[in-house]
Amino acid sequence: MHLFISCRVSHNGFYYVKNLWNKRLKPWAYILPLFLMTLFFTRTKKIKSIYLYLLLVGLTYLVIISAGTKNLWYDAPLYPIIAIIIAAGTWQLFTFIDRLPVNQLTRFSTTLAILIPIIYFPINNSKKLTFQVKEKPWQYDEQGINYFLRNKIENSEKINNLGIAYSGYHSHIRFYMNQLNDMGSHIYFTNYKKLKTPSIIIASEKENIEYIEQHYLFTKEVVAPNTAIYKIEHSLDDQ
Repeated sequence: MHLFISCRVSHNGFYYVKNLWNKRLKPWAYILPLFLMTLFFTRTKKIKSIYLYLLLVGLTYLVIISAGTKNLWYDAPLYPIIAIIIAAGTWQLFTFIDRLPVNQLTRFSTTLAILIPIIYFPINNSKKLTFQVKEKPWQYDEQGINYFLRNKIENSEKINNLGIAYSGYHSHIRFYMNQLNDMGSHIYFTNYKKLKTPSIIIASEKENIEYIEQHYLFTKEVVAPNTAIYKIEHSLDDQ
């Protein structure tokens, strides 16, 4: 058997490169060429060898994933490689500055001028990603139940006999559900196509909500974005 590896890049072959440059590697993408230049001119053979090895591994991996299926997380292994290159380039840049034939004040000022942006922009970006997160409209289908359960935990409110009609991956919901159950609530997961009647359930996924509203007689209370609690009276399919 022969294994053929195709390096032919599709019309969307720069998907990962565009993501790195326009979004995922900001602001490092703009100063990465500077780090690459410093490493090319380094006098230390070990650093140059490590750099060339990392560059070869990174570029090879980038070419391979660019020629295949596009998935948001496929470029994740590139970031440790890029981080090492940036760290080595930063160290090399400061080494060059230290060797400049200028006075100490000029060296210090130059180092500070480079160091402040390197520290400020990543910290500012991390702050936005961590403390200033804005939910996208489509995320409410996944997080709406979480918001409801979290509010109950914060207010120390118990919930009795509530079924969660959620068909996707639900570990993020189970986290809050387990906390409430430990506080004395009774919450459980249920199949939205086989709801017991009567019962009270909460749903947020569009497909689940459409099915419930088409197949059951109910009263409804909206409790979070795209999220509602249904008091199920009986199934319309049994009529």
